[in-house]
Amino acid sequence: MISLIDAFSFQLNLGTDPYDSVALASALAARCDVLITRDDDFRKKAKGQITMMTPEEFLEWFSKSDEHEG
Repeated sequence: MISLIDAFSFQLNLGTDPYDSVALASALAARCDVLITRDDDFRKKAKGQITMMTPEEFLEWFSKSDEHEG
């Protein structure tokens, strides 16, 4: 369950904007492995909180991991 208190804490402590703070809190609450975004400012501010990739980075990573399973 998303904690709006966590989202607000990210906004205060990391300087993320309100929408990014909710996205980060949601991803962490859902125990996501990766948060996908092109927002460089968000990626810089949330560094160390969760693995973040651009859509292109994710597709490259996913295609490489898919090759090993197949």
